[in-house]
Amino acid sequence: MFNNKNILILIFIFVGFLLTQNVYPQLSNNIWYFGEHAGIDFSSGTPVALTNGAMQAYDNTSTISDTLGSLLFYTNGVKAWGKNHLQMPNGNNIGSTLSSGQSALIVPQPFSTKYYIFTVGNISNDAFRYSIVDMSLNGGNGDVISKANILLYGSTEKIDATYNLNDSSYWVLTHQWNSNNYYCYKVNSQGLQTTPVISAIGSTHSGGNPNGYNAMGQMSFSKDGTKLASMIYDAGIIELFDFNSLTGQLSNVITLTGFSRPWGVAFSLNNRYLYYTEWYDDKIIQLDLISGIPSTIIASKVIVGTATFTNTSGGYRIGYLEYGPDSILYVAKFYQHYLSAITHSNQAGLSCGFIDNAVYLSTKTCDAGLSRTVFSYGWLSNCSNSYYDTIAVCANDSIIIAGKYYSPPNSINDTLTDMNGCDSILNINLISKPIPQISLGKDTSFCDGDSISISIPAIYDTYLWNTGDTLNSISATSGGQYWVIVTDNNCSNSDTIFVTNRTHSYTKINDTTICEDEEWYLSLNNHNKYLWYDGSNSSSINISDSGFYWVQIEDICNTYIDTFHLSTIDCNCVMAVPNVFTPNADGLNDQFYPVISCKFDEYHIVIFNRWGKLIFESFDQYEKWNGKYQNNEVPDGVYFYLITYKHLLTSELEQYRSGNVTVFR
Repeated sequence: MFNNKNILILIFIFVGFLLTQNVYPQLSNNIWYFGEHAGIDFSSGTPVALTNGAMQAYDNTSTISDTLGSLLFYTNGVKAWGKNHLQMPNGNNIGSTLSSGQSALIVPQPFSTKYYIFTVGNISNDAFRYSIVDMSLNGGNGDVISKANILLYGSTEKIDATYNLNDSSYWVLTHQWNSNNYYCYKVNSQGLQTTPVISAIGSTHSGGNPNGYNAMGQMSFSKDGTKLASMIYDAGIIELFDFNSLTGQLSNVITLTGFSRPWGVAFSLNNRYLYYTEWYDDKIIQLDLISGIPSTIIASKVIVGTATFTNTSGGYRIGYLEYGPDSILYVAKFYQHYLSAITHSNQAGLSCGFIDNAVYLSTKTCDAGLSRTVFSYGWLSNCSNSYYDTIAVCANDSIIIAGKYYSPPNSINDTLTDMNGCDSILNINLISKPIPQISLGKDTSFCDGDSISISIPAIYDTYLWNTGDTLNSISATSGGQYWVIVTDNNCSNSDTIFVTNRTHSYTKINDTTICEDEEWYLSLNNHNKYLWYDGSNSSSINISDSGFYWVQIEDICNTYIDTFHLSTIDCNCVMAVPNVFTPNADGLNDQFYPVISCKFDEYHIVIFNRWGKLIFESFDQYEKWNGKYQNNEVPDGVYFYLITYKHLLTSELEQYRSGNVTVFR
């Protein structure tokens, strides 16, 4: 119908529910008391009027029987009566009023003699309460041992419950006033769990004319507990949800609008159709939910029955809807001696079998409501049943149905048979939901100290960035990987972008020296733009003449000019060493030094006398020996020298020259 999921759909839970339907008879719903002391007994298979009820109620009541179908007790939300039709000793003022919509609902505590009565107040802003009945007291007629305990301040007139097959518990649901919060409470073998599961979903229930009237209107689970329908009276809204019996959460809302005071509501047994009534009207109307599309559902509206009224009170006519243990959907007729009925709720249109005066109430009359009971097992009277649903699945996803993977679009028809030969027929229409189409663009960069905005259109439901941001755009101030997950209509998609943070780096061309007959090939990063001293703009250039040069460089972050110097030298290096010098201070040949035509990269000279004593040493090729040792003139004679040097432009190897020189004055 209106499932809207991109996760694995646990269809087998529903099927398991179907396959247990013949094991436990639904006898707890065998007796109804409601209206103006009216009652019905379903024990014979045909509803028979009861006239012994002690209760009067304008709206819904609740009655429960034991596993054999014998009456236990009933309540209108104000008082509680035992099977002897006497008020329980403490069974007064249990939390509701005679006109509070879905005023009261009895929910058993599993594997116990205790029962919970949940109540709501009139119209709005009252409290959601519970009382506890122990049927082991008062001679088996029961008594209220705790009453009018407040669970939630500010509730609407809505209560319903569904059986949880997963752990043999019950989920009890109500709606908060002035919010869109549904509160779901679990009742298990330990009793009521007072911490609710809250689903913030759908429309806000508030306001109305007069104020508070939007608290009115029926809220009903489907009988398999997988769906929920909720009416918002004065706003003219019907909302549909999926219900997860594992978690107690509602999801996938479909909002239908344009109704006139919607009042009673119920799903067909196969969940394909929805039946509803409108207050002050006499018609029961069917909607086909198979499409899952609001406009299509509204357009499927069919009047399947018109109730007749011999008299009316205040213009009130048709009221709430409720299934009996015979799987027939009964319709309340205000201030009438009859109930209407839908006998075949799974059928389309007029084939659903509307009967105007279906059940005669004898001398008693109905008001707006009927008796309500939580269905646990056996709500279907036939062995074989069909299940209809339309499931919207994201285009990039698949689901598991009956152990098989399916991708949309698809039409699935499958039959599952239990050990007793009972069939559960699945008729499922898979439709494809579009996924968000997003792109963060190509990888990009920005300069150090700056930032860059990364964004996608603000047209989707939710955004989640790896930075933790949840808006449609972020500002990146550092380099790295950025990704975003976008969700729209419960379908998700993602994209990633890499951002480089470029620092303000500068290209510096160092001064250099080359041989006179060579060229300097200068090559720079080809990602930048260049303008050279000669007007060229290539990333490389050849230079051969010595001098100062410049280049303008434009990179992603800035534009600047670099200057550099090129020197040229004669790489044919010649060294001449004299063999005699005359240090006599006449200004001629007074010093000893090698005559070298180039600049060595490394240089070392040592001079020894003939006894091997070091007389002179230098690492500077331009330093000269004046013929002295420790400021004293050395004797005339022969001295020996050793020169070691490197000239890298000629060779990377160390070279040497040795010889002797004569000091002669």
